[in-house]
Amino acid sequence: MDRLDHEPSQLSGGQQQRSPLPGRSSTIPADLRRRADRNLDSRTSAEVLRMFQQLNEQGGITIIIVTHDANVAKHAQRIIRIHEG
Repeated sequence: MDRLDHEPSQLSGGQQQRSPLPGRSSTIPADLRRRADRNLDSRTSAEVLRMFQQLNEQGGITIIIVTHDANVAKHAQRIIRIHEG
């Protein structure tokens, strides 16, 4: 996160490939619905949520999370629930 204020052109090739900010988008969609083929362990889930929070607070990035998990949703500033739709 120490490179959050750098433009992509100021990063090394490897850093650019790992960057969650391709082209400095102001919105990042994140599908965190639980599926058998891509469940994250609880420690990795917590790290991802911390990273999203830092991106939002320090970088002004909007993160749109899709989840079925109430524990994940409670980390959001705003929750929109879709019922039967």
